Amino acid sequence: MSIMAACFYGLGLTLPAPPTRAPRFCGEFSLRGKTLNVPAARNSRPTLQYALLAIVFAIAGTFFAHHLWYMAELLKNDAYAASDVFSIPLNSARISDVTAEAKAAGLLPGDTVLAINGQPYHGVADKNRVLEYAHPGDLLTLAIERGASVSASHRQTVRFALPGRESKSDLKWVAVALGILLPTSCFLLGFAVAALRPRDPLAWLLLGLMLGFASFLNIGSEFTDGATFSNVASIFKSISQHSWFLWIFLLGIYFPTRIPLDRRFPWIKWLLIVPLALRVVLQTVSYVGLLNDYSFAARLPHSWKVANRMVSIYPVLAAIALFFILIGVKYFTARAPDARRRLRLLYAGAFFSIVPTLALIVAGSFTGKNIDDFPFWIEVPPLLLLLLFPATLAYLIIVHKVMDVRVVIRQGLQYALARRGVKVLQSAITAALAIGITIYISRHHPSALQILAVIAVAVFLRFGLRKLMARLALWIDRRFFREAYNAELLLGELSYDVRNIVETRPLLETVASRISEALHVPQTAVLLHSSGPFQPAYALGYAAPEALSAFPRGGAAQHLLASKSAARVYLDDPNNWVNTEPEVSGEERRGLAHLHSELLLPLVLKDRMLGFISLSQKRSEEAYSGTDLHLLNSVASQTALALENSRLTGEIAQEVAHRERLAQEMEIAREVQEHLLPQSLPAVAGAEIAGSFRPAQGVGGDYYDFLELPNGKLGIAIGDVSGKGVSAALVMANLQASLRSQSLASEAAAAASAAVVGVPAQSRAILAKQEPYASQLAVMVTRINRLIYQSSAASRYATFFFAEFDPRTRVLDYVNAGHNPPLLL
Repeated sequence: MSIMAACFYGLGLTLPAPPTRAPRFCGEFSLRGKTLNVPAARNSRPTLQYALLAIVFAIAGTFFAHHLWYMAELLKNDAYAASDVFSIPLNSARISDVTAEAKAAGLLPGDTVLAINGQPYHGVADKNRVLEYAHPGDLLTLAIERGASVSASHRQTVRFALPGRESKSDLKWVAVALGILLPTSCFLLGFAVAALRPRDPLAWLLLGLMLGFASFLNIGSEFTDGATFSNVASIFKSISQHSWFLWIFLLGIYFPTRIPLDRRFPWIKWLLIVPLALRVVLQTVSYVGLLNDYSFAARLPHSWKVANRMVSIYPVLAAIALFFILIGVKYFTARAPDARRRLRLLYAGAFFSIVPTLALIVAGSFTGKNIDDFPFWIEVPPLLLLLLFPATLAYLIIVHKVMDVRVVIRQGLQYALARRGVKVLQSAITAALAIGITIYISRHHPSALQILAVIAVAVFLRFGLRKLMARLALWIDRRFFREAYNAELLLGELSYDVRNIVETRPLLETVASRISEALHVPQTAVLLHSSGPFQPAYALGYAAPEALSAFPRGGAAQHLLASKSAARVYLDDPNNWVNTEPEVSGEERRGLAHLHSELLLPLVLKDRMLGFISLSQKRSEEAYSGTDLHLLNSVASQTALALENSRLTGEIAQEVAHRERLAQEMEIAREVQEHLLPQSLPAVAGAEIAGSFRPAQGVGGDYYDFLELPNGKLGIAIGDVSGKGVSAALVMANLQASLRSQSLASEAAAAASAAVVGVPAQSRAILAKQEPYASQLAVMVTRINRLIYQSSAASRYATFFFAEFDPRTRVLDYVNAGHNPPLLL
């Protein structure tokens, strides 16, 4: 049961993770209807996880190592072990089947075994203690009791030499595949992933699944002789076999990502977890108890037997069926092509690996056969297909990086070679020098001067060795792990490089990618200040960067602004500032959890908070060192300065662009206004005409115009709009348009007046009353005034002068609307 507890602890299903000062959220699991984030320590080594893993490894390693040795002996020599001459069930002492050799010696089915080789028979463990390691030719003595169906009930003694196993050299490759390759691959895959990611619940789930898969084919049946270790191995074997269905069900829920349905209804899975876990307990206790005492079942209560029957087969079938259903649902709901490809591989590998053997087992349950009872060509292919399942998982983990173990492997090699390996080599060479000097002195008995010379040479070699080892470590670093050892150099260069980047997007992209590259940070997010909360400006390493939400301005921002330095985030530590400062809200803590933050870098310029950078845990699971914090603070301060420069540069660029647009618009307005002025001057007899226009700002409100009127008259217009620039030019254009339209209307009115010249005086008087102004010019200017007033602001006005010059009479009729005196004499 300790193994079950270890695996359940790794999954975070029953035991809470110990509090640490540096959490990493490995996954989400549910407990009593609540969603739990399973943390993993960052600052300290996972001691508890490694201790549990060591216990499981000690039991499983001994179990599988002994099994592999036993299989190797059988493959090397078919006659290594004696053949099993009779079969006997766990819950009885009555023989169910015998071989021809045993039947020839007088042993029959139905005989009750009383003793084996003089030892009383209590259970199958007593038989296995004798037969599992017996060699061909060993003498077997059985004390039996034969029932009345053969003769009168009496006790007998049967003796015969054990035969050897039947030679099956043509099937050795099957034994290698199923008896050696399958358990070895499962064992290595499960423990390798668990050792590399001891804090990851999926790694523990995979370990339990692989151990169960390795025990799937009754592997380790030699550990059933009732000895102390054999009982431990039998418990381990039974738990591994029967818990496999629990792990495959949980794999469907959590691998490679948690199914959304479980997030909404986390209690549903317990409807199957409870009977599956109960089945593990019932089957294990029954198996180990019956192994040592076949009467154990008779002493069990009736409720035990009923519960055992209820959970025997239906939860198993439901677990396997739900695994395929859940993987199928994930496949059809996944959007990313990579996720769909991984799920398709997992589904295909599991289907072709598990379903054929499962079909064989179901067929045997209906026909009363074991797998071994089927013909070779039916039995072996489904069993060989079992190798596909661990191969598929290994392919997904290593090639498709489902659990990202390749980075962990690289980091492990880095620490072993670059940090420890060189030191170990240096110590070994130093020890060899010391031993060599000691042997030389003891054998050759040199003089004191020679001893001093040898010691001097040794000291010289020792200090020379230190430099040589330093160069070797540097070479290993540059050859294999340059990016890790150059973290300080990369961050130092970054703090200078950001000064020369004046665009915000390239700046943030450079900072995030270089920090991630230097420190192996998988998730980096930059959030910048807006009018309200902090908005995500750039994110690296998140599954859906666009899904990152805004971060509220509150206690976290105040803390960063007050400290102006990097702040560690430990959400599971009650003494961390995130949990102790009352200003930090629950919404902010949820935001930090969503960002997977372990370190926050404030982007502060004087007393203004421009934003912050969120860094997740390093891939190496090391804490951020003091050197890291010093360099990151420098990078953050330079980034804040660069952001401010970028903002100012952007504003200047906008202002320049705005001025350029205005200049272009002014040029266009100047060209338009020039076309509104007279392009050619009319020829008038007896008069010389000239006009000039020179605005102060490219465009303006000054206006002059010449209009050719009916009867050879000339219209002369001069105007001045208040103000300068484009606004005055617009009013001027409006004034010109109004003048032109009203002059046409005045022409029509003059024609109408000419048409009524022959009208009686009384009628002309009536028409005169309808026109309140003394002349048509006054009427026209009045209408223009009304139009300009209606279409311009109250702050705008124009002075205007309009005259009609008749060359024949040399009479100038004019109207002056507030303009300067227009006549120069």
